[in-house]
Amino acid sequence: MNPSLVNERSDEESMNGIRLLSIAIALGLIFSCEEDGGRHLLSVEEDLLFTFVLDSTFGTGKKGEYLLVVRTAENWTCVNYLLECESIIESDLISIDIHGAVLDGGGCYTALGPARVAIPIDRKTGSFDLFIHSHSGLDKYDVSITDTVVVTPIHTSYTAYYRYDWGQSE
Repeated sequence: MNPSLVNERSDEESMNGIRLLSIAIALGLIFSCEEDGGRHLLSVEEDLLFTFVLDSTFGTGKKGEYLLVVRTAENWTCVNYLLECESIIESDLISIDIHGAVLDGGGCYTALGPARVAIPIDRKTGSFDLFIHSHSGLDKYDVSITDTVVVTPIHTSYTAYYRYDWGQSE
């Protein structure tokens, strides 16, 4: 066998191997991004702020009941990023698991704003434990809602409560 044919074949096999490796890496990068319903899910690894507002403030439904509003501390490049999450709401606890953020409506509105979500908590009064979980950790608060909202931090590492008073009057 001609030694130059062996080298040519080895070079060709090496190039095919490199092409296959490149394709595998590209496919791995494409499919390593989390997808949710065909939408690209971006990781949220920053501080989060939360508050409770009367539902009538946002006009989304049950007047007089509260929404838990969670948002990123920093503004994002588009005002219409929404936090994707799962929530468990029971009589003595509320647990929020933040998975990431997606663009609402698929396009980017040309304004800065935080990624956010508003979660109806279906109650006017009561006391409960609040857990907020994301890639950054797990934080816990005691919450009491009467005429006012009282939030007591138990364990916090990346979240903070802020008071939202605008539009609270009925």
